Amino acid sequence: MEFEPHDKQCEVLDDVKSKVVLVIAGKRGGKTTIGAVKLISIIQDNLNKGIHDDYLISGPTYRLLKNATLPTLSKYWPSKLGTFKKSDSCIDLADGHKVFIISCESEDKLEGFKARACWLDEGGQVSRTAFNKIWQRLTPLAGEDQGQLIITTTPYGIPSSWLNKDLIEVRTKVDYVGYYNWPTVDNPYMSKEAISEAKKIMDARIFERDYLGLFTNIVGLIYPDFNRTTDCIAPKVIDATWNRYAGLDYGFSDPTSIVVFAKNPDKEEYILEDSFYKMQSDPTEWAEFFKKQINLKEVRYDPSAVAWMEQLRKIMKGINLQPADNSVAPGISRVTALLKAKTLKIFSTEEEVILDMESYIYDEKRDKPKHENSHGPDAIRYCCSGAMLYRGKLKQSLEDREDKLERLRKEFLAKPWDDKFWSKSADKNRDNAPSNKNTGIGSYGLSLPNRED
Repeated sequence: MEFEPHDKQCEVLDDVKSKVVLVIAGKRGGKTTIGAVKLISIIQDNLNKGIHDDYLISGPTYRLLKNATLPTLSKYWPSKLGTFKKSDSCIDLADGHKVFIISCESEDKLEGFKARACWLDEGGQVSRTAFNKIWQRLTPLAGEDQGQLIITTTPYGIPSSWLNKDLIEVRTKVDYVGYYNWPTVDNPYMSKEAISEAKKIMDARIFERDYLGLFTNIVGLIYPDFNRTTDCIAPKVIDATWNRYAGLDYGFSDPTSIVVFAKNPDKEEYILEDSFYKMQSDPTEWAEFFKKQINLKEVRYDPSAVAWMEQLRKIMKGINLQPADNSVAPGISRVTALLKAKTLKIFSTEEEVILDMESYIYDEKRDKPKHENSHGPDAIRYCCSGAMLYRGKLKQSLEDREDKLERLRKEFLAKPWDDKFWSKSADKNRDNAPSNKNTGIGSYGLSLPNRED
């Protein structure tokens, strides 16, 4: 496929000296495309020079590699250069070497081999540990040149992230980092009108990050304690006996967001293991998603979506649908408490929900959360209002309350005028108190059964 790079992409292609080629651009700015073309050009140049070696393509999750990185690569990949082996997660090059395709979810797999060059897509989403392992793969043998590491990404996280602190901020002090940054508008193939419209309706700080490609402190974050590095974990198989709980935030022009948590029965731990995130979906699609879940105990939904839930009940018999507590402030407090306690974890594959958590902010003028990026967080908030957090605690609380009331009742019937039940100011009224035969007690509004009953 023909490729006509814009000016900023040409600068990336021309950089053959930097050990780290760092490309940070706004969304749809062409960074993924230039990452793919840059790697292809490196492989072709090396083959022309008689250099035969292995290469690496990596990203934060297999899902991202499958849905974005590899489809972009396949657009420009010359068939004579090699063949993609899906079952082996690699590309067999024509000279017998390989391009390994490995996700940073499995950091242990980023060991045990050497690569001439690497393309790390959406590098802002990976940990410093994963970056270190990839860098080690590029360490040359004696007499060889250091291979290039191409990093393409949107500036996820905050200015204190490792990518910003360890690479961007030191680039002027070292000679191994080539830094290329441009806004979405620099891509001549993007609609300028659409970008201008986005600027009007988006929060200014999120627009700076997503369209200008800048690291920025997003003031007013609702969940400032959320950190994808520590709160997101690699997917793993969770015991089928763990109870599952779901939250559903309905949308049509907005996405419908469903989250599913697995609750650890041995300790306070809640793992978001699966999600549904789609615009213009319907109850049939939701039912198909729920049917895949194991041991699902409860679904808490937006109380305004009653009619849609009735349709879902008709489609999926036996599903336990319950309206959520939609009180915003208490719900945010519940989720914040879990984040502070480090007991809420999210699989790193659930990218839509993670991005929402990082971008969910207050509307300063209205003193309430903004609607944008609220879908994943709302689904989480709904789930946390139900049995996942409160089944055991609520049951115990009610039992304790009933025990206490029964104990107080027995004590009162045994010694009805004990000072324990009356304030000193009531002592002077004792002479006027009604007899025990009366079921009303003066003006205190108490109604108790007759002692002799």
